Parts: sequence; C-alpha cells; structure tokens
Amino acid sequence: MKYVLLLFSIFILASCQPKEDPKLSSRETSIQSLNTDMVFVEGETIYIEEGMIQSEFVSLVEAIDGSRITFRFLTNDGQVKTKTELFQYEKVEVTSENGVYKRVYTLFYFYNE
Repeated sequence: MKYVLLLFSIFILASCQPKEDPKLSSRETSIQSLNTDMVFVEGETIYIEEGMIQSEFVSLVEAIDGSRITFRFLTNDGQVKTKTELFQYEKVEVTSENGVYKRVYTLFYFYNE
C-alpha cells in the first residue's frame, strides 16, 4: 500500500504545472522591426508600406526583448478598427506580456522620393 501511495504522490507532483506569475512576465511595450524595408519604428511612430494589412504588420514586428505582446489596432479617432488594411494616422496599441503596460504608436506611410 505504501508503494501505491508513493507512486500516486509522484504522479500527482509530476503532473502539477507551475502557473506563470504575472509579476515575472515582461513589462516591455517597445517593439522592433524584423524587416525595416517594410516597417520602420522610430520612437512612437511607425512607418509602413501603403496597403499593409494587420496580419502582415504583426508578422513583421516583435517586442525588443522577444516577449509575447498583444496588438490592438485603432482608427485615427481611437475606435477599434473593423477593416484589416492599415492607413496613415491610425494607431497601434501594444500591450505588454503581463497585461499591465500599454503603449500607443501612430502609423505613417513610407514616402518614395
């Protein structure tokens, strides 16, 4: 009986997954471009190619520390976007991995001279 309880205890302990402490999650909201020809980040301004869509944008940027961040796209008057194409003067709100910190970036098109 002792061995059964011992095996059962080991099984229970092995199956326990520690939960991630939100205090230990990243607070980073600064992003960097993975392709500066298509997305260029400068301070709280982001330059994009005209015609870019949200999913393309998300695939081209990451948090500067590599943590998981979330994005919310806003119109230039602060409403949540319903269209996927990104336009000048619209906003991208980046939320840190721990969900506490937010930073808002403004979008502008690259201009070809």
